[in-house]
Amino acid sequence: MTSTAIYAQKQSGELGSLFLIWCTNYQTLVDLYRIGVPQLFKFQIAVQFPPEQSSFASHYQKTCAQHAFQVASTIAEAMIHGTNILADTCMETIAYDSLRAILYYTTQLIDTQST
Repeated sequence: MTSTAIYAQKQSGELGSLFLIWCTNYQTLVDLYRIGVPQLFKFQIAVQFPPEQSSFASHYQKTCAQHAFQVASTIAEAMIHGTNILADTCMETIAYDSLRAILYYTTQLIDTQST
């Protein structure tokens, strides 16, 4: 996402689509890394990481949170260009899921991990 791309999409009236694509991309990555946060996302089969895999779990938790923060950053950038940019009905679900991941990470995980 560059200022040139934003300008071009804004001129063509497709700026909302650009932000939706980027938010969907980051949300997909949140979904891919959610295995590291089984307490937040309910799975059909319980996921338990043994102590020797704590660095693996920590990496996935941090990566999941980083992508959730990217969603929030992208939405903040979109709002600069007007709230109508966020009119797609998928955006509310993307924002909700990302906010859940951010809140869980900042309230439950950040204190337990070394940074």
